[in-house]
Amino acid sequence: MTYALGSTWTALPGHEQQIKRILAQLTPKTRAEPGNRFYLASQAAENDSVFYLFEVYDDEAAYRDHQDADHFVQLVQNEAIAHHLAKRERAFYLPLTDLGDPR
Repeated sequence: MTYALGSTWTALPGHEQQIKRILAQLTPKTRAEPGNRFYLASQAAENDSVFYLFEVYDDEAAYRDHQDADHFVQLVQNEAIAHHLAKRERAFYLPLTDLGDPR
């Protein structure tokens, strides 16, 4: 069963460019993971310090593999969380339909 995640990142004041750089590096690496089905990082239109990430994985195990990936550890844990984020909120979902299902 697919596994989805919505994550809101709030950058520390003045750290918005660092978060944009991190997400620019993280996006192609995450999309290349075998268990990743969809990954989109966005910046809030009315608040430059807020970023929203929407991710879909084959299953929960694929998401755990994502968290263990070298690029996640380096860019998210060691860099974004450790130095540039004021807050990180996550919510997990079980999609009711599969991606690409026309119903």
